[in-house]
Amino acid sequence: MARKNATPTREQAQVLEKHGLKAHSWVVVKEFQNSMIVRNRFSGEFKHIGKEEKL
Repeated sequence: MARKNATPTREQAQVLEKHGLKAHSWVVVKEFQNSMIVRNRFSGEFKHIGKEEKL
């Protein structure tokens, strides 16, 4: 199980950046095969973000 305030992995950070989010401000709560749920460290806001398929 991941630590409560762990920084996103490099791959997760890249997905967050593609969606216009700053990786240091978001914590990955749950990761699925094609998406992930993230929470903002400051506001507590949750977002469900889709991952793009690798070619």
